[in-house]
Order: sequence, then structure tokens, then C-alpha cells
Amino acid sequence: MSSDAKRAIVSSAREIFARRGYDGASVDAIVKSAGVSKGAFYWHFQSKFDLFRRVMEDEVERIVSHFGETPESGLDVVDVIHADGEGLIRRLFQDGCSLPLWFELVLSAHRGVQGMVDLAEALRMRVKEDMRDRLSRARLDLADRGLEDLLCVFFDGIMFNVGIWLDLDSALGLWRRGCGALVGGADRG
Repeated sequence: MSSDAKRAIVSSAREIFARRGYDGASVDAIVKSAGVSKGAFYWHFQSKFDLFRRVMEDEVERIVSHFGETPESGLDVVDVIHADGEGLIRRLFQDGCSLPLWFELVLSAHRGVQGMVDLAEALRMRVKEDMRDRLSRARLDLADRGLEDLLCVFFDGIMFNVGIWLDLDSALGLWRRGCGALVGGADRG
């Protein structure tokens, strides 16, 4: 089977999972949208959950790759956090699939859906490890305090509200103010 078929399946699944949720997405709808057979689907993926895992792993890679190179040692950690967070907020706000996919994963994990809790934890740890590495290179003392946990929870709170109660500019302003309060005191935001 071609890797083109696999890419088409993943791309179609990303859109369908984002629009319909995990339970609302069917293998039939995914293969129809991808223009492939069910046989091609099962050649590349064992199950719908296996495909969802792949889609979410790709989402993590999009997030991690967004940050680019690790900052040089000694850079101001607040500036690094502001820039990283603002860029990611903009990207997620403009991408119609990323936020609904993350919401689906979190909601499914909260509902105790088989496998979703472990998947959510594994993906969250991947993002936190990358963030911890970036923070430690910028300024070790803040990374040692578990700042990545606070920033992840704060970021999640903003993203769960952007587009509903927060517009993009409000979300960016809240990120800057919150980071200033968490990292460098209220005067930094």
C-alpha cells in the first residue's frame, strides 16, 4: 500500500475527528473522504483508535515543531514563554482542527473511554518534556519549580475559552499577563 493512501487517511481522519468527534467518526466516512478502500484502511491501521492515536501524535509533533530550535542558554525565560505561547495560540486559533481534536481527547479521557486516558497522559508528557527542556536551557531555576505544569494548565484554560468567550487579542493579552504573574511578577505582563 502506498504512503499516499496512509497520508490521505490521516488527513481525512483529522478533519472528521475534529468535526464529528471520535464517536461520530466512522471508518466508512474516513475511507470515503480519503478516497481509499476499507482494506487500505486496515492495511495501515488496526482500528479507529489506532488512527486517532496517530492523528493526535501528529498534533503533538505540530505543537513541538512550532517551537523550533531550543533557545540559547541564558535567554530571558519570560520572553521565550511569551513568544512560544503567543505563536502557538495564534496557530491553534487559526487551525480549525487542532482545538476540537484536543477537546475530544480530553473529554473522552474524562469520560473514561478505553485507552484515551493513557493516550492523553502520554501526549501531555511529550509536550511537557519539550517545554521543560526549553525552560531549563533558558533558565534552570524556573524549570526546577515545575513551571511547565503551571503553564500547561494556564494555556489549556485559555485555549478552552478562545473562540467562545475570548477573541484572539484577548487570549494573547491574557497569556502575556498570566505569564508575567507566573514567571516574572505582575509587572512583567
